Amino acid sequence: MYRWRSRPSRENLGGASSRPTATHVWDSVQAELEKPADAPDTPLDDAAQLDGGSPPQILLLAMLFANGWFLKPNFFIHKSGNESTDDMMRRMHVARLRLVIFITGWIAAFAFLPIWIPVLALVGWIAIVAPQINALSKRAQNVASDEEPD
Repeated sequence: MYRWRSRPSRENLGGASSRPTATHVWDSVQAELEKPADAPDTPLDDAAQLDGGSPPQILLLAMLFANGWFLKPNFFIHKSGNESTDDMMRRMHVARLRLVIFITGWIAAFAFLPIWIPVLALVGWIAIVAPQINALSKRAQNVASDEEPD
């Protein structure tokens, strides 16, 4: 009754965001219900009304690393059960607080310490996280506009 296909890209977080809105899908289904039973199959919806966009990829990476104490990315996995959404929201809130403290700490380090100390620390931290960011980028689904998704 409704057909839509996500084209995974970095802009929609590998297909995890930018989905058709519930209202759009419901209206499309209602329109299909009014068609006769012998009508042709529902065409693929290429002009779907999508929900809000994705956060910038740099913010997503920052939140994932904040959730992993800035040493490794740790995903916000949605667990099953009654408290799963509350737990995930709490972890996202904690990650945002860590991110604010992390950025504030770097600003303070550059403001109050001899410049070579925070520069050396920053280069060391980048050496630790850069390979992980590269691995995440390679794992992310990204289908070019002329490719067919798997």
